Amino acid sequence: MINVDKVSVVGLGKLGLPLAACFAERGFETIGVDIDRTVVDSVNDGVASIVEPRLQDMISRLGGESLKATHSHAEAIEKTDITFVLVATPSNSDGSFSNRYVESALRSLATAFGTSQKKYHLFVISSTVFPGSTEGTLIPLIEQSSGKKLNVDFGVCYDPEFVALGNVVKGFLTPDLVVIGESDECAGDQVTAVHRKMCENEPAESSGKSDCGRHCRRKLERPDVTVIALPTSSVFSITSAPSASLRTMS
Repeated sequence: MINVDKVSVVGLGKLGLPLAACFAERGFETIGVDIDRTVVDSVNDGVASIVEPRLQDMISRLGGESLKATHSHAEAIEKTDITFVLVATPSNSDGSFSNRYVESALRSLATAFGTSQKKYHLFVISSTVFPGSTEGTLIPLIEQSSGKKLNVDFGVCYDPEFVALGNVVKGFLTPDLVVIGESDECAGDQVTAVHRKMCENEPAESSGKSDCGRHCRRKLERPDVTVIALPTSSVFSITSAPSASLRTMS
């Protein structure tokens, strides 16, 4: 049984740290993982390493308490059942996204999972990744590094974050849009439950549209495209695979 009240976030950067802080603010026991020990120490001392509205107040109250930072990926595996990976995906010279930091994080997590006695873990990829790479590269990497099987021993969701720098905390707590690519229904249900608890605007259960903004779920293996209109009148096309791409069609 997955405990959705305990989550971990890998990557405490411009988006990852606010996401971890928002989880803790909304009552989750949260572990933040970063390879930079300076960032880890700052968070545990109640000091935000980046500047965003509301963030320092959250870190001051929650850092070292309900939000604990560590450099250990194994700690995230052992102490939580759901891990969000939100590390940088810089652009390559050809315009594609580099997955090297995502792959490194997942390799460390999966290796720790492979030596754990846990029966199940859910990996949630929130970093922007190139279409096709989740199924083609990242899921096989988890299986190879852990020795475990998708939808038997672990689940994978793609859960992109639609937030703007300078307004990140508000974007996480009151999103206009939630899109989840799920390896199976169980994995999607868990990520949906996390969003429903984190949203300050209390999404409804029964509809694809909710008070938490538009909420859309798709199976990983389906190649079709979901088109969603936001209140801003912008329209986004999002591939339903977990390696979804986002492009504006104003």
